[in-house]
Amino acid sequence: EVIEDKGYIRIEGRSLPENVRSFYYPIVKEITQIVEKWKEIDLPEFEFHVKLGYFNSSSAKFILDIINVFVGLKKEAGKKIKIVWYYEDEDTDMKEAGMQIADLLGVEFEYIEYSDDDDDE
Repeated sequence: EVIEDKGYIRIEGRSLPENVRSFYYPIVKEITQIVEKWKEIDLPEFEFHVKLGYFNSSSAKFILDIINVFVGLKKEAGKKIKIVWYYEDEDTDMKEAGMQIADLLGVEFEYIEYSDDDDDE
């Protein structure tokens, strides 16, 4: 989900494509183009929400690349960013994956625990 004029992008689902490069390359390219436009927009904050129930190791690099595009928005344009990492209740592996990415990129994430019973967070 992309709401360009609100500075909001959200990815959701499970990520285990057969050909991860052909799947993610257009997504990374599109998000990069959107974020480039945002460098000129005056909004209080730009948000990226990640709600993946699962992603394979091949997808991890591209998820990192996408988040790094947002980090560039902060570093290069001085914009305030918010990265929200969702993880299913008691899925410590998914939370730890987010923590590792946050640590790698030197940015703070907001972590939100959810359950399948929750309405759309």
